[in-house]
Amino acid sequence: MLKKAANASKKSAPYASPFYNFAVRGLKNYFSHTFVRGLTNMKNTETLISKIKSGQAGVSQAMAEMYENVTLQKSAIYWYRRYPSIHHSTNWEDLFSESILRFVRNTLEREQKNSKPIRNINAFFHIICRNVAIEWHRDAEKPEPYLPQSSSLERFMELVKPYIDALAPQCKFLLTLLYYHQPPMLAKNRKVIAAELKKNGYQVSEDSIPAVITRCKSKLKEKIHANLDDFENFHTNYNELP
Repeated sequence: MLKKAANASKKSAPYASPFYNFAVRGLKNYFSHTFVRGLTNMKNTETLISKIKSGQAGVSQAMAEMYENVTLQKSAIYWYRRYPSIHHSTNWEDLFSESILRFVRNTLEREQKNSKPIRNINAFFHIICRNVAIEWHRDAEKPEPYLPQSSSLERFMELVKPYIDALAPQCKFLLTLLYYHQPPMLAKNRKVIAAELKKNGYQVSEDSIPAVITRCKSKLKEKIHANLDDFENFHTNYNELP
């Protein structure tokens, strides 16, 4: 009876072709090489995590060890090669460094939140490299906004600059911050504007920012209207300007 059952199970088993066996062995070798070698040993994993949690000196030592780990390097190289769109502005070492920093940050955040510990550093790091590569790829694929070399607004602001420079120091600083600062400073960012003013010796509360901006703009308009001849060759309709 047992012999018949054994024969029946053999007959019902699917036939494994040589190609199938070869493919399975190849996949096992790949994942073994990519995820098992290196830091997957539980003792090594716990040691590295402990160093990161121990403080700045431990973090520096752990990062140095990760930089030297060939398996982790291969994860960065693999994902870097998957996205040619990021090649013009970065190299695989940039992706590798960013991934290590994110790994350290994630480890410390897990400690604060009492999350589950990382069991497989190589697999976890592989995912981080993938996420960084995808994020950079999306940024690289975004179309750049069209900025004409010499737009009407730019030419207008060049004409206005001397009048802003002629205002009282506070208004001059404030309008220069709004119109010429890079990146652009928005009037609604009251907290940032108030901090910049304070940093340069002007004590203005956040609530007063809109009123001060309005007053300074009125002073600027007065000066421009008094010298409209300077703008006689400027053919742009002022109402179209933002």
